[in-house]
Amino acid sequence: MPRYVDHDDRRRHIAATAAELVGTRGLEALTFRNVAEAAGSSTTVLTHYFADKRDLLRSTYEAVAERFGARWDEAVRGQGGLAECLEAWLPLDPERLTEWRLLTSFWGMAASDPALGSAQARHGRSSQRRIESLLQQHMPHIAGAEVELVGRRLISFVLGLGATSALDPDHWPPAEQRRVLAAELGSLRGGARPGGGRPGRGNPAGGRGYPAGGGGGGFPVSAGWEPLGGAGGAGASAGGPPAPDGGPGRPATAADGDRGGPQWPARPPGDAAARRLRKDILAAVKQGPSPAIRRRRRRFPA
Repeated sequence: MPRYVDHDDRRRHIAATAAELVGTRGLEALTFRNVAEAAGSSTTVLTHYFADKRDLLRSTYEAVAERFGARWDEAVRGQGGLAECLEAWLPLDPERLTEWRLLTSFWGMAASDPALGSAQARHGRSSQRRIESLLQQHMPHIAGAEVELVGRRLISFVLGLGATSALDPDHWPPAEQRRVLAAELGSLRGGARPGGGRPGRGNPAGGRGYPAGGGGGGFPVSAGWEPLGGAGGAGASAGGPPAPDGGPGRPATAADGDRGGPQWPARPPGDAAARRLRKDILAAVKQGPSPAIRRRRRRFPA
C-alpha cells in the first residue's frame, strides 16, 4: 500500500528550512543542494515542488509572512493591545531575528523583480489593514479619516525598526526595541492628531516627553505653548499662531482676541534703525566715492 504524503506539509517544511538557511547564511546559500541537505531530502524532491530558485525564494517569503500573520492573530486572541501585537512582529527572539534577516534579503530581490515585489506589497498592505482594525478598537479618539494615515505610519515604523534591528542586533536588543516602540505609540495616545499639530519643544515631567493624555494630546509640549494646528489640533486651546517657517508657535496673548485672531508681534524697535542704516549704505554705494576720494585716486594711481 503506497504511503500517504502530505504535499502541503512537505512544501511548508522545505520553505521553513530554506528560510532558516537564508537567515543564518545569507541569500547565497539558497541553492537546491543546500536546502535539500538541510531538509533531509533530495534535489529531485525539491524540483517537484519548486520550479527554480526564484520560486523557492518566493515560497520561503510566503511562509515567513504567514507566520507573522499567525503571531499577530495569536496576540489578538490573547487580548493583547496594539503594543503587544506590534511586538509580535519585531525580532525579539532568535527565531524572529532569523526571519527578519530573510526579509531584508528578500527585499533586495523584490526591488527589481515585479512578481516578488507584488508579494511584498500584498503582505505589507494586509499588515497595514490589521493595524487599522486594531486602531479602531483601541484608539477610538483617532478620527476615521486618520486611521489609514496612522496605519501607514505604524507599518513603516515596524518595518524600519525590524530591519534595523536585524542588521545591527547588538545595538538594538529587545529592551531597546520595546522602548522605542513605546515612545512611538505614546505619541498617538491622548487624542493626538497625526495629520494636524506638531509637538512643541521641551520635555515636561511625565516620562520621556510623552505624557498620556493632557493638553498636548500625547505629544511633548512645553508649558505656555500649544501644539500647532490651532483649535483643530487635539487638546488645542487659544494658543498662538504657528511660525511662518513651520517652527513652533508663540504663546497666545490677550491682544490676540482684540485683533480678530492671533497676530504676530510687531518688529522690535531696533529693526527701524537697521533699515535706516541699510538705506544710507545703499545710497552711499549708489552715489559713488566722494570728490576727495576721486582726487586722491588721480594723485596716486593704482
